[in-house]
Formats: sequence, structure tokens, C-alpha cells
Amino acid sequence: MNALVLTEEKSLPHYKEVATPVPKAGEALVQIKVAALNHRDVWITKGLYPGIQLGTILGSDGAGYVGDRKVLINPNINWGTDECVQSAYYQI
Repeated sequence: MNALVLTEEKSLPHYKEVATPVPKAGEALVQIKVAALNHRDVWITKGLYPGIQLGTILGSDGAGYVGDRKVLINPNINWGTDECVQSAYYQI
């Protein structure tokens, strides 16, 4: 598959061919039809997002298909019950 990959710190990503991931239990492989970069991706390219490793594929937002089902990617996990603040378990 093709992807935007961060290969150097504080640099623009490179468009390149990478291996198609194999989904684990509880995961799905989305056939992406549209994708977008957001502020998270910009911060990553500037070295302002903690814990990012080189080789990371950028593109937090997207939509496509899982089989014949249309899906929208929401990268937020475990926000919590308070709409105003994320929980300690929140992840992207």
C-alpha cells in the first residue's frame, strides 16, 4: 500500500510503498478512499508530538470501506465520560 511516512525528525513525510498491515483481533483493515492530514500530523512533522517514532504513517483522518461497509475513522480511544476533558486512558 502507499502511505505518507515520517522518515526523518522535523521533516516532511515521504510518499512510499509499505507493507499492508495484517489486522489483529478486534481490528479491521480499512480500504481508504479519502484521507486528510490534520494538526496532529503537522505537529508530528515539526517534532512537537511526544512518543512518535520514525517510520510512523501519517494521516489521522480518513474514510473508506471494510468489506462492503462504509466506515469513518475516528482515531480517538477512551475519551471518558466527561465531554470537557479526556480521561487518563485516552489514546490516539
